[in-house]
Amino acid sequence: MSLLQSLTKFETILTAQLYLKIFQRTTPLSKYLQTDGMFILQAQQMVSSTLEFLKKEARNFEDILKAGKNVVKWANELIENEDEINNLIPDNLPNVRIRKKKTLMTPETFNNLLNLIEPKIRKEDTKFRLSIPANERLALTLRYLATGDSFASLSLLFKVSKSSISSIVPEVCTAIIEELQDYTNERIRFCIYKKKKVQCAD
Repeated sequence: MSLLQSLTKFETILTAQLYLKIFQRTTPLSKYLQTDGMFILQAQQMVSSTLEFLKKEARNFEDILKAGKNVVKWANELIENEDEINNLIPDNLPNVRIRKKKTLMTPETFNNLLNLIEPKIRKEDTKFRLSIPANERLALTLRYLATGDSFASLSLLFKVSKSSISSIVPEVCTAIIEELQDYTNERIRFCIYKKKKVQCAD
């Protein structure tokens, strides 16, 4: 992208308008603060007034948008007069598709799984130390299964020793297999039945 294209992007124009509005308010304050013999009370009032203005304008995007569109309209009129139609400046922001962050498991699914296996993975506190909560044991194991992170990495992430992780992961995996075995077998039988039904229909 050329420098001209970067400078004529609508985002750049809006940013310039935003800074222009800020400088229109802060420049007089800056000049006054640099003068000799300034009055402290007046300086304090000017600072407070400027801060209030900036806070208020932070929520007012419509004026910035309107000013940006006016600049674009003025610039495009000049461009049209020069017969440079292909170089017209857009007067709106591009539609950017926001990619949703993929999650490994929804909170509802996590809690359902936790309720199933918690009796098998829960540990009691002792006089010498607190046990690692069941939800943390499950989260740690799911993280390992989903990413393949090393025990050293998981240790830093969850603040759990590598030796503890080495026993937690197989223990939780065993509990998951035992609790979901019936569900898995049922799903397999259903898939086989559905497949046979489709074949019969063919």
